[in-house]
This record gives sequence, structure tokens and C-alpha cells, in this order.
Amino acid sequence: MSTKIGNPSVSQYDDSPSTRTIQRAEIDLSTLHLSLNEIDNISTLSKQERITKSLELLTQLTNSAATAYFYVNNKNTLAVGPRVISKQALGWSHDVLATLHAAAKKSLETSKVNINRLEGKNDVTIIAAPSISANGEHCALVQLLQLNTQPVESFVVILQLYLGLLKNQNAQGKSNLNQDLKHTQIVLLSNTLSGAQHALVNHIASEYPDVVAWTGFVEKSSIQFGAISNSQQLNKRGVFASSLNQAMIECLKINKAIYESDSQKDQPESPIIKQAHKTLSKKYFNLIPIRSSDKQTVMIIGLASDNKEQINLVADEFDIGNNILGDVLMHKPSGMLGRYRELKHSLFDSSKKWLAPAIILTPLTLLCLLMLPVTYKVDAPVVIEPIEKRFIAAPFKSVLKKVFVTPGDIVKPGDLLAELDDRELKWKFSQLQAEYEGAIKQKDIEMASGDTAKMQLSKYEAAQFKAKMDLLQYQLDNLKLISPIGGQLISGDIKKREGSAITIGDALFEIALLDKVIVEIEVPADEVSHIEKNMPTSIRINALPNHKWTANLDTIHLRSIVRQDENVFIAELELENELKLIRPGMNGKAKIHTDKKSLGWVLFHRAWNKLIELSFW
Repeated sequence: MSTKIGNPSVSQYDDSPSTRTIQRAEIDLSTLHLSLNEIDNISTLSKQERITKSLELLTQLTNSAATAYFYVNNKNTLAVGPRVISKQALGWSHDVLATLHAAAKKSLETSKVNINRLEGKNDVTIIAAPSISANGEHCALVQLLQLNTQPVESFVVILQLYLGLLKNQNAQGKSNLNQDLKHTQIVLLSNTLSGAQHALVNHIASEYPDVVAWTGFVEKSSIQFGAISNSQQLNKRGVFASSLNQAMIECLKINKAIYESDSQKDQPESPIIKQAHKTLSKKYFNLIPIRSSDKQTVMIIGLASDNKEQINLVADEFDIGNNILGDVLMHKPSGMLGRYRELKHSLFDSSKKWLAPAIILTPLTLLCLLMLPVTYKVDAPVVIEPIEKRFIAAPFKSVLKKVFVTPGDIVKPGDLLAELDDRELKWKFSQLQAEYEGAIKQKDIEMASGDTAKMQLSKYEAAQFKAKMDLLQYQLDNLKLISPIGGQLISGDIKKREGSAITIGDALFEIALLDKVIVEIEVPADEVSHIEKNMPTSIRINALPNHKWTANLDTIHLRSIVRQDENVFIAELELENELKLIRPGMNGKAKIHTDKKSLGWVLFHRAWNKLIELSFW
């Protein structure tokens, strides 16, 4: 692609120390969004003038040294559009426009945001973001920035927000602000993440009264229930919220949108999704992941309604390909930190008259608190394993004729699980039987003729045929796969393999006794000295956040193992599972209640041990 530097307008400005400040104000995404809309709605401006003015606004807000807009023209070359370049940028590079062009080209080729350092200037960052304009042409926006201590992610969000607005312009150049940008605007104008989620679901409810909407925010590969429309006082630990939360966790695991309806009787439905669907008593049920520009899911939007048209309209509004809402949500917690700083400042202002007594009493109070005895709790991840399980494998090479069970079924010893096809085996048996009988007759003939050598050979062939017949008879007698134990089928969804070939050793079913389960606790190596057998332990499982189990440690393995690149010691205990809620493979967390320690030791012993390690080893 070649760069054309011709007609498009270019702005330059004086950035000398007397006229340009180095300090950058905190970025106000809301102001940028509203200001860009104001420019976009000026009907007298041409498309080029509109882009130029918006670039000047963007440059002023971000305090960038250069901002340029590139687009792929009808000759399939990357042409330069309006740009704003400072004297400072021209001083950094003799051909700064070519540098910006190269960054734009790379971002379009990779379809990703491109971030690099300016050659010879390690404190100057180039950010290039690709997009598609309203008329379908590929374009890119590039900025040259001195970030100082500010995170580059903030400026990536700004560029994507800007490009998102350009993408939603109509042919006349006026902004066609779609619902996705409305949702982004709602989030931008909210002070906190919690407030943003409440505002979002209530906006959906006001626009579509027949739709129930809720949200869940992703934190450390799990879901924190956020808000549900028109219900400010929802008990987030109750059964209702827990059911919705489990459904959102399921959506996060499969990493794609879920669309369910009561009419889908012929389609398999996850038990967790089915339960959440039933809880809401609505005909249609949707779960939509909201992703950031780096493809990370940051929030789940849930929808339920009896009105198919309304729920489809809401689902269409959340364009998964548009990552601006996800990027803004990722940065929303910073607003909470700002409110905390304001609260801290007001507290200090109101308590100056107590400053002297506080200086004397605070150390004494802290010392007393640090000496307070508390129960030291060792936190450790857990994995659930069945107390007994059996694998049923293919006994020989055959064809799967019929499967009689599915995962989740309860089976008893001797229950029929599957049946293998006998047609090929019977055909081979008949063929071998004929060959065997022929060999016997041939042996009798040779015996009558007195030819001992040929008689022995015929006898050997007959023995071979008989051995093969015995093997086939064994296979014919074992065509039915029987459960050796009673329990629940936890794997073996092989109905779709009916009629296909299987080979010896193929794992077909896994059956486990689930009346009791074993909890494997992965105790960190530096904590194992604090735990002992029979210590009380609390267990919480991620998939069942409203349930808590308590039991005493049964065993502690003497040898450590490596899990997730860390040395851990496995401690085990048994849990009753009468309701069959706990399933093998579930993860959670355990708190082992050890001996009493002083609060100071609990808070600082790890740091003290690390200091000793660094100082003396």
C-alpha cells in the first residue's frame, strides 16, 4: 500500500513549553462521547470537515503529539485522510507521517490494535486501531503519545470509542447512534460498576417492558451477580439469584451466547440452564457474553421474556463484535477508587481536631489488636473426586449397535449399558465353523489312507480353527456391556456413535458412586506444617456458592506433588452427598481451621519468612 499526501486537510499547532502543558488531565470518556456526537450532528459540515474537527477534539483531550486518519481507497491503497500533527512530533521524526502510515498498515493487516514505541524515543508510544467506516471502507486511526504513568489501555478505549462512532454514521454524515453505543453511554455516565449494571438492566426494562434483564460481572474466571431489572433489593445469596448465577457461569465456560426456548424439546439442554430457565418461568431465555477488544469476556447479559420479538431486539442490540462496551466496563472500577479518595479526604478534613490524641492512641490500639488471638485459617483450592469409580472400555474391536444410558443416569449392578453388533462376528464364526469341519473331514481321510504326516497337519489346522472359533464365541457371549457397580453415569455420552466402529480399549463409560465424595485439598507447601489430621475444615464449591460443608481432615499425604507449577500436599476428607449436588471434577475452596495465633502473626508471618529467605539464603 502507498501513502498519498495530497488534498486531505492537515492541522499543525504550536507545542512549545509556553503554550503546551506536559501534564495530562484524567481522560473523560463521557465528555469525549458527547462532544463527538455534537460535532457529528452539525449538518453543515462535510465528511472530511467532520473528521478533522473530531480529530482536533481527540488530540486536545488526549494531549497527543499527532493524530492521523487513514483509509483504504478505491485503488486498494492506504491513503491518508485528515490529521493533526504538532511541531514536537515533526521534531521527533523527519517523516512522522510515514511512521504513522506503517503503524496503520500493520493494524489493518492483523485486524488488531497495534502498540509500538517510536524509534529512538522510548517514552513515545504509537497506537493504531483498525475499523470499518460507515460506507464499508477499511480505515485506521493512529496516535503518537507520551503516556507518562497513564496506562495505554485507557487510550485504546478512546480510539475504539471514536472509531465506533464513525462506524455508525449514515450516508449524510449524521450519527446513527445505535443501541450498543447507548448502552456504552449509560455505562460511561455511571459512577460505579454496580451503578452501571443497575442502570443498564433498568434501561432495557424501560425500553422493553416484557423483558427481564440481569447481569453478572466476570472476576477470576467466575461470576459475581450484578443486577436484575426493577429489583434493587434482590438477595444475591438466595436460590433465585444463585440459579441465574450458575447459568451465567455455564455461559462463561462454553464461551458463547446461549439461546433457549420452551419449543426446543428436541434439543439437549444443560441441566443448569434448564433450571435457570424454569426459575424465571419465561418462554425465551438468552445469555450473551460481553467481550473486550482482547477477546476477554468481562460481563454476561441475561434476558428472559415471553415476547419473542422484544427479546430478539434486545439480543441484537448487544453486538458481540463491538468491543467498546467491554473495554469501558473493564475500566469502570477506577471510578470507585476515585470515590474512595474523596471519602478519605473528607474524613481527614473533619478529624483534624482529634489529630494529637489519635497519634498517641493509634499505635497502642494497633499493638493490642496485633496481639489478639485468632484462629489461623489455611486457604487452599479443592477438587472433588468420587469415592469409587469404574471405567467400562470396549472389550474388543466391534461396531456399537445400541446405547441404553446417558450421562446422569442412575445404574445398578448388572444393568445393560450398551450392546455391540453381532452380524460380522456371526458371519466369521460360520465361516470358521465350515473350515473347521472341512479340516476334521480331511484329517479322517488322511488317517484312513495311512498318511500320518498329512493327518497331523490337518489336525493342527483344525485346532487353529477351533481356537479362533472359541475367541469369536467369547466375543459373541460378551456383546452386552454390563455395569459392574451401582452408581451414577458421569461420562459416556456416546449415543451419537451408534453404528460406528470402536476399537479395543476405547473408554465408553465412567460410573461413580456419588453417595459420598472425596475432597482433595491442595495445601501449599509452606502451610502444611500448620495443619494436622482431624482439624475442622469448611468447604465451598464454586458451582454451589450457597452451600457450605464442614468436616474434619481424614488424611494428609506425606509426599508433595506438583500441580499448576506449585508444590502442594494433598489432604483428603469425605463428604456425604445424599442430594447428589456434588459432582466429580467440581472445584472450590477449603478453609482449614488450625490453632490460635496472634493477629500480627497471621497478617505478617509470610512477609517475615520471605524477608528471612531473601536476607540469609
